Amino acid sequence: MRRFVFTATVLFALTAWASGQPSNLMPTASEQLRLFQPNRELLEDLVSHTVELSSANTPTARVKACHAALKDLGNAIKDANDRGDDPERVTELGEHLVAVVKFGLVPSIDHARTTIPVGSGADEIIQLTRAANTDLEISIHTIRWTGKVGTSSRVIATRDRLTEAQKLLSERTRTE
Repeated sequence: MRRFVFTATVLFALTAWASGQPSNLMPTASEQLRLFQPNRELLEDLVSHTVELSSANTPTARVKACHAALKDLGNAIKDANDRGDDPERVTELGEHLVAVVKFGLVPSIDHARTTIPVGSGADEIIQLTRAANTDLEISIHTIRWTGKVGTSSRVIATRDRLTEAQKLLSERTRTE
């Protein structure tokens, strides 16, 4: 009987303690709104660029839409980095930027370079590629190397992936 009372008391105490702990499963509505606010304008801009990209009927228009998305993500990375307290946001935005470069911009540039004859708009593609390369390089260099953001292993890994993506883009700036 003592064992049963002791076990029941311990289980009751553990249940009371566990139920008093804050739930980390779902953020509250106010936390969700706070987390959404910095993303709202960026999401609107990225949706706009996606619509531009989907309706682009020329390779140059596709490159311009991808470049615009790259610039917006780069600005968002700079803003998140300047706050210096959210390595997860810098990482998330950086990973999105890697995806835009690898799966949007680079293939669009490659397609443009193979379909646009030399002399009839090819120079504009080269200029857009160089501008995108410069903007990506600036975005990479804005990421801190110190503090909570700069020392985060995830931010360091993202910076490395951004550098790899920048090398891919840099290869497209050369003219044959």
